[in-house]
Amino acid sequence: MFVVPEPVGAGDKILPSGYACPTCRHQTYPSKNDTGWVRCPLVRNRPICLGCCLDIQGAARSDEFSIHPDKRIFDKLTRSENKPIVRLRLICLDHQLQLVDKKLSEADDGQHPARHTLRKRIVSARDETISEP
Repeated sequence: MFVVPEPVGAGDKILPSGYACPTCRHQTYPSKNDTGWVRCPLVRNRPICLGCCLDIQGAARSDEFSIHPDKRIFDKLTRSENKPIVRLRLICLDHQLQLVDKKLSEADDGQHPARHTLRKRIVSARDETISEP
């Protein structure tokens, strides 16, 4: 399960033609294969493609973050955003907590048990990250 920010759309400025996802540089706007766009705090709330959002979330929550295949995105962001990888991971996990808590505060759509499980995993990953030397 994933919790993603609201999609970039109606209330936002339209992305400029040729805009490329700052995390992968592969997804561009507009594109006939557009996956959607969400704002990401790892890149100063600029829009990233939904595919990268899901990859980043999965890596951040992973029990094996240090060897997760999508950790490479964090490695790249460490250089481009000039922040340590631990800080980036915590930003991502804190954002996921905000999103899941918001969903849990809304009426139960049948997904609350899965969201509670997801929340526990996010908190566990956050605790692991904080305790790293």
